[in-house]
Amino acid sequence: MGSLPDRRVEKTREALYAALVSEILSKGYDTVTIQDILDKANAGRSTFYGHFSGKEDLLRFGFDRLRSHLAAERLRMGNEDKKAATRPFLLSLFSLRHAQSHTQLYRAIIGGRGGLVAQQQIRAVIAEQIRLDIIGQKFDPEIPSGLIVEFLVGAFLSVLLYWIDKKSKLEPEAIDGMFKRIAQDGLKSLMQEATN
Repeated sequence: MGSLPDRRVEKTREALYAALVSEILSKGYDTVTIQDILDKANAGRSTFYGHFSGKEDLLRFGFDRLRSHLAAERLRMGNEDKKAATRPFLLSLFSLRHAQSHTQLYRAIIGGRGGLVAQQQIRAVIAEQIRLDIIGQKFDPEIPSGLIVEFLVGAFLSVLLYWIDKKSKLEPEAIDGMFKRIAQDGLKSLMQEATN
């Protein structure tokens, strides 16, 4: 009995988020209004504000879902392969697979139609994952770890946008391998400098 309201809440939240995504794809994040979302989701204003404080809160809900998926995937991969936790860029492949299944949304967000807030959110999600991937590594002490993270976030987003924009026929596994090779070679040089 207690799970029925939870399912209704989740269904309502999902419908509102789906409406936001549809509107982002249609007109871009910055021009989407709460009324657009309500019209698309066939929901009332009180329903919307019963779940979210505004458009940015609804957008964060979507990115929180992505964080949860990535955390679950990290846990699953760690359980399947105990050495997985020591591999750099553990989740780049999963992120690429997620992007492949949501290509239009990623194109809108990363390509500029998603607006600054959406771009900041996706950068934050990717930065969190990269921090987890490189934690415990020792790098050249003259280069702040925050700079390394930001560089890798930018590189990953550039690779992702290139892959999506070019409508590449390459599979996520191929792009993942290329990104890891480029990024890991760069990190190895920093690690070697740190040991010299």
